[in-house]
Amino acid sequence: MVEGDDEYELDREEPCSPSLHEWKVILMKAEFADDLCEHISMMKPYKRCERTGRVVPTKSLQDLIQGFFLFLDCGAKIVVKVMKNLTRDVFASCDLLFEICSVLPDQLLKLRHDAVSTWFNVFHFLKFVPDPQSFIKPRIFKVACRPSTKTAQEEKNDPNISRVMDWFNEVSTKVLPVMIPYISENILDKLNEPHKTADFFFRAFDKGDKFAILSLEAIFKLIVSHNFEYPNFYDHVYSLTRPSVLYLDHKEKFIKLLDKFLSSTHIPNYVVAGFAKRLSRMLLYAPLDAQEPVLGLIRNLLTRHPNISSLIHREVPETLPSDPYNDNESSLSKCCALNSSLWEIKMESFVRFRSQDELFSGMMAKPFGNRVDSMEEKYNQAQDGSEDEDVAPSKRNKTIKTSSSSFEPPDKPHNSAYVLLEISERKRKDHGIPTNFLAPPGNLFPENSFYLTYEKFWAV
Repeated sequence: MVEGDDEYELDREEPCSPSLHEWKVILMKAEFADDLCEHISMMKPYKRCERTGRVVPTKSLQDLIQGFFLFLDCGAKIVVKVMKNLTRDVFASCDLLFEICSVLPDQLLKLRHDAVSTWFNVFHFLKFVPDPQSFIKPRIFKVACRPSTKTAQEEKNDPNISRVMDWFNEVSTKVLPVMIPYISENILDKLNEPHKTADFFFRAFDKGDKFAILSLEAIFKLIVSHNFEYPNFYDHVYSLTRPSVLYLDHKEKFIKLLDKFLSSTHIPNYVVAGFAKRLSRMLLYAPLDAQEPVLGLIRNLLTRHPNISSLIHREVPETLPSDPYNDNESSLSKCCALNSSLWEIKMESFVRFRSQDELFSGMMAKPFGNRVDSMEEKYNQAQDGSEDEDVAPSKRNKTIKTSSSSFEPPDKPHNSAYVLLEISERKRKDHGIPTNFLAPPGNLFPENSFYLTYEKFWAV
């Protein structure tokens, strides 16, 4: 469209359009994005201010934007698929998105902290906005949107940026468990100034429990990839490493993050020893589905940092009071873990396993990345009744069938019950895997439990 047509669009009379409350109803009833786009494109979006001569939004466009925020704050969670279609097909248009983002921080600061459904709707809207670095949706209006009159320095000092950080801190705690991982994995690395999100993640970390676990990944990224300084980072993570963490739904993520944090060979020995000792102590309280991942993590620490191998060779302490390790000390440099030993693993072998030899042969001495002898395959073999891979199933069945047909118990009457009992005794096999190595069937563990996937924790 030529400049003359743009001027005509700015000067033409503004037609009647829905009010903000009517737009809310229209959006809630919208079924097809094409019809909605056609309805929106018919309005007059911009006009020229008579006093300043600048291009400003019309009342019709302002009502549309305000109606959209009323739609987000409708009091119920909008179906995710509906929110996705409306965002990508309509409100992701560059001109509409520009107007929405210009008033978004102020609108979000007005939201109540307990408006959970509204915060979910806002999160889903922002989540489905395409990344402008890879795709920009064309404008929906015929006339070009109003140009930005801010200089580069003004853009850098834009107060909207600080207001965005303000509403980050007002997000409902029920939305944070899905919001924090998404920002950490998809948004943080694309920001020009990622350090401005630090306050948000630190506040989430201070909330403790699952919020601290979820924010750890972002904090670690800020430190490693963006040169952010966080004094005593490992002490803070150490304070979070408690037995209660292994009973949370996010325990798998926490174990993975610990493995990542402690993967560097440049970490001081006292730090690695402190975590190895704390993890060993946690084994005494850990649930069954977290036992082997924690043991695998301890093994990784001992393999990557051979200087702390004395922890598994030292014979002392003989009693708990004589253990120099102070579990209540929050500082890794003062907990005296290097002077102790991992006696908890030996204790665990007597409690959970048949013998100490089985513990170290089955777990602590397992080769890295050996998927052939994985727990899952052992479990499947045990369920089939045999661990002999060389014997075909048909051959095993044939052997059992032959033995049952030719069975003649000596000096015993032909009692069918007795025969069945003898056959069952012959079929019984003493498996090489103790029963407490096998994951129980059914839903004994929570749905998010990660038993039978332990082998992924054994690779360094």
